[in-house]
Amino acid sequence: MAHRFRPWIAAVLALVLAGLGHAYLRRWARALLWLVTIAASSVLLHSLHGVEPANPLTSPGAIPTDILVPLTFLIGLSAVDAFLIGREQAASGERDAAEHVAAERRVGGESADVEGGREPGSNLDLGGNVTEILPTEGREGNAKLADEGDVERSGTVQCPNCGKQADASLDFCHWCTERFPWADEE
Repeated sequence: MAHRFRPWIAAVLALVLAGLGHAYLRRWARALLWLVTIAASSVLLHSLHGVEPANPLTSPGAIPTDILVPLTFLIGLSAVDAFLIGREQAASGERDAAEHVAAERRVGGESADVEGGREPGSNLDLGGNVTEILPTEGREGNAKLADEGDVERSGTVQCPNCGKQADASLDFCHWCTERFPWADEE
């Protein structure tokens, strides 16, 4: 839900100060580019027209239309750009969140296979005990019981602690840094 308002917040911030909306979206280079572009355009337009820069909040009539229109156009472009980037990030953020939830459920997040006594896609039973080491689908390897201690070292296994796929040649999970049960036997 918070992702829905990101584009609008970024657009309003870009209208307040050049580059601020892009900085809100963590697009630092683009924020700096818009800030420099609008500041340089302001300085260039003021010098071309021979007008001293004035504060538009205290004296709005002091800025000639020949300067005000192009600067307003650039600030508007900056706000539109920030809005479009925010909308793209919001759309990708919603997809990422949906993929994360689906991955959590595949690893054994919320639902458990009560009949089998273990969570689906996991090597942990409902009590949190290690039942087996599962290889990655489509790769070589045999599913071995953790108690056997004979784990195939070519391929990947599912970590008994976090449930993510890890390199079987390591003695620890590179995701959660827990040592594998067979690492202590060597």
